[in-house]
Amino acid sequence: MDHPYRLISLFVAGIVTVIIGFFSLRCNSLLISVYSSSQHRQNSTALFLCALGCSDFCLTFTIMFLGGLVNWRHEGIFQPLLNVYGLGYPLVVQLCLVLGTTSIYFCIAAAVNCLRSAPCTPKRAKEVVIVITCLSFVLMIPQFMSVDILRCLSDYSLAPSFTPCLNLHLRSSFKFIVYQAYILIPLRVILPLLLLIILGFCLIVTQLRKRHRGRQPVPTTDDNFEQFEIETISSVNSAQDYTTSVIAIVVVFMIWFSIELFVHFALYQVLDYSYQDDILQFVKVCHCAFNLYIYCRIP
Repeated sequence: MDHPYRLISLFVAGIVTVIIGFFSLRCNSLLISVYSSSQHRQNSTALFLCALGCSDFCLTFTIMFLGGLVNWRHEGIFQPLLNVYGLGYPLVVQLCLVLGTTSIYFCIAAAVNCLRSAPCTPKRAKEVVIVITCLSFVLMIPQFMSVDILRCLSDYSLAPSFTPCLNLHLRSSFKFIVYQAYILIPLRVILPLLLLIILGFCLIVTQLRKRHRGRQPVPTTDDNFEQFEIETISSVNSAQDYTTSVIAIVVVFMIWFSIELFVHFALYQVLDYSYQDDILQFVKVCHCAFNLYIYCRIP
């Protein structure tokens, strides 16, 4: 790794990303503490948002490990960092991919739940969260098997250390190529992006219709019926608050997908892979920190 890139990477991924990561951990911890309270956990949409906060909280830890530890270990300050990185890399990369997938589908589940005329029960929402988590782990098993750990001499000292490397034999096999082209990319990129675009459009249209309907005067002659209408409108406004948060999350996910696709395809010939990785990790941790907006929008 050349010296100029090492300095840039150390500043962006090793310092800035870690600082924003701590801010993201605080934002998501606030979100989890509120949505897991008795007041909100009776709402299925709130449960999906709570699961999203938990997923982004853990995802931030993995990004801080991959972005921060990998850069500080290149400085050769602490020899144990080399072994921690080498031994933990395969598991952390696996968790990062799994948590990124769960966050995407938790967002999709929350959007679908907001569009339903009769939202699912909290029990069914918990079952959906468990199923999404288990399927995400199963989906990433081949990725976990494609990383090996080698014991070698450190570049910065003569002490032996562990370093991760890709299993090129497995990654070049026909089965792995089929897995990436027809299973991983469609289920983790193409399908979620299409669903987010469709659900985001439907949510915005639904929200605009609700606001237009809420502005219309309701003629009443009976006091009890008027009180019923006030309670109904109040409950609709509460649901709109959840919907507004979900719309914001969907839009941010679409922006994240757009940046990821732009970096991978438009900047593929311009930037080195290491630069691309640093940019994506920085944007991803900023995305996780955006959950502060959801916390501020809690009804």
